[in-house]
Amino acid sequence: SLIRKSKYIRANTILNEWIDKQIQQSILKRDNFKNVNFVYDNDYNYYVAKAANMINKGEVIATLPLSICIDSSMILKKYQDISISSFRTGLYGILALFILNERYNDDNKSIYNGYINSLPKAIKSNNIGVFNWEDDLIFEYTKSTTRDVNKQIDAANDDYEFINNNKYLLNDKIIDFNKDLFLWALSIVKSRSIVTNDGNVIMIPGLDFIEYDPFSTAEPVIASDGFFGGKIVKVIAEQTYQPNDNVVMSYGLKSSAECLEDHGIVPDVAIDDSCCELTVSIDGTERFSDDKLNILENFGVPYKFRVDLEANPNSDIDPALIQFLRLKFIQGTDAYILESCFSQTVYDTLNQPFSKVNEIAIFEYLNNFCESKLNLLNELSTNELDQELINNY
Repeated sequence: SLIRKSKYIRANTILNEWIDKQIQQSILKRDNFKNVNFVYDNDYNYYVAKAANMINKGEVIATLPLSICIDSSMILKKYQDISISSFRTGLYGILALFILNERYNDDNKSIYNGYINSLPKAIKSNNIGVFNWEDDLIFEYTKSTTRDVNKQIDAANDDYEFINNNKYLLNDKIIDFNKDLFLWALSIVKSRSIVTNDGNVIMIPGLDFIEYDPFSTAEPVIASDGFFGGKIVKVIAEQTYQPNDNVVMSYGLKSSAECLEDHGIVPDVAIDDSCCELTVSIDGTERFSDDKLNILENFGVPYKFRVDLEANPNSDIDPALIQFLRLKFIQGTDAYILESCFSQTVYDTLNQPFSKVNEIAIFEYLNNFCESKLNLLNELSTNELDQELINNY
C-alpha cells in the first residue's frame, strides 16, 4: 500500500486502491510509481504526489504504460458513429464524453472507474477551467487579455447541446446529465491531458496527480520500455527531490492566459517575460485569397497562425509569423509571385523580404495591432482592478 502517515492524512484511498488493483491485474507494475506516494490533502480535498525517496535530477519520477492512457484515437474508434467535427471543442469534447460515461460504469466494467472517481469534484467552486467561471470573472478577465475566451465558452456550450440532443451517446446510468456535469468533464480533460507529436490528446492516469508547475520543463514524454516492453509515458526529474517533497511536472509551454484558463494558476512572470497572443489568418477577405489558401495547403501550413509576441525588447519576432504575413499582404504588382509557375517555391521565397511595399504593410499591421490592444487594455483595466481580480479569485 502507498498509504503514509503525515500531515496529509488521507480522507479516502480511491486512487491508491485503483493503482493496487491494476498492479494485481498486471496492467501496471509496482515500479511504475515506486518513486512517488500519492497522499490526500484534506485541506484541498485533492491528491498530491510526493517523493517516496530521494530522486536525483535526471532520474525517472514515474512511468505509465501507453496502453492504459486514455487516448483520443482510441475513443474515436469506440464512438464510430460520431466524428471530431461533431464537437467544437474537438478531441477535448470527445474525451470529456468518455470520462463521463466511464465515471458511471461499474468498477468491474471499466479499468478507469477508480481513477476517474479520484479526480477533484469541486472544480466549479475553485474556478479551475474557464468553462466553469462565473460571469463576473469572465467579464473582468476579458479586460486583461487579447484572447477570445467567449469563443471557447460558446464552443463548450454547443458541445453540451450536441450531447443533450443525442443522449444515446451517454451511459444509461447517467440520469442527471446537465451542463455542469459536462463542463466538469471538459475542465478535467483540458487541465490534465497532453498532446502527442502526432496530434492525439491523451490523459495519463496517475501521472496527472503530479503537481503542475508552469515553470517546469519536466514534460511527460513517450518512450520505449525495452525491446519487448512496448511504449510508456514517463516524467523525468528536472531537480533533486528529498523524501516527502512535492514533485512537479509540466504540461508543455503555456502562456499565462492558458495557465489561468486551463489550471486556475497565474504564474509570477517577470514583465520582460510576459507576452501577448496574436492570431492572424487568411480568411478569404484578402486580395487573391484563393491563391494564397492554395499555397498554404500545398506547403502544409494552416490558414490560421498563432504566436506569442514577447515583451522583452531584445527578443526577435517569430520568423514564421513574418513569412505568413508576407503571403497575407501580397497585393498589387507583387501578385505575380502567386502564379502557378512559382507554386513549388513561393512560400520558401517569402522567408526573406520580398518587396518594400510588402514589408511596410507587415510592420504597420503589427504596430497597429499592438497599439489597439494596449489602448483597449488601458481603457478597461488598471493595476488596482487587476489586483482586485487576483485577490477575489
